[in-house]
Amino acid sequence: MFLFISSKVIKKHWLYLIKYGKMLFLLANRLINNILYVAFT
Repeated sequence: MFLFISSKVIKKHWLYLIKYGKMLFLLANRLINNILYVAFT
């Protein structure tokens, strides 16, 4: 029972993580590119 509930919760969180992970990844990627650009020019 507990495993079933936790797997449901984890699935829900995975959807959020994937959704927001993509956005965060794009933002982080942009920040890293800017930092590298500034560092090497």
